[in-house]
Amino acid sequence: MRNKIIAYLKEQREKDESFSQSKLENKLGIKKTYLSQYLNNPDFRYAAGVEEKFAIFLKENKEKEEVKA
Repeated sequence: MRNKIIAYLKEQREKDESFSQSKLENKLGIKKTYLSQYLNNPDFRYAAGVEEKFAIFLKENKEKEEVKA
């Protein structure tokens, strides 16, 4: 999941240079610095929570795109 998050961040930054990890944390509804800690620490205590929130976020975005189409 770590690689998916990194790829998502890269993709969003290509679309919008001002996109940041902090903005993604806000979208996921997680505490500030959790994403950074998750990406930099393989033993991060709340990794499962970050991964779950990101998976839900991706699913909801996919559903929104399908509705638009």
